[in-house]
Amino acid sequence: MKLLTNQCLQMFDGGIVMKKKNDLIWIISLVIIGIATVILAGSNIIGLVLPDVTVRIIGIIDLIALPFAAFTTVKKVKKG
Repeated sequence: MKLLTNQCLQMFDGGIVMKKKNDLIWIISLVIIGIATVILAGSNIIGLVLPDVTVRIIGIIDLIALPFAAFTTVKKVKKG
């Protein structure tokens, strides 16, 4: 019973919740970067010419997701 109580306290203390939050941010940012890459590279491979505005919007979204991926990756590496 005491072990369960310690786990619950650790969960609410921020240990487990913060780790899951970092993992979630990391996953979402990597998915966004991956989708942007597939769209841009895929359209280039199949010869589809995307409008300039679309390419720039996807690039901006990619640039916004990149610092989140880098920050959470560094936090994951430091924690081990």
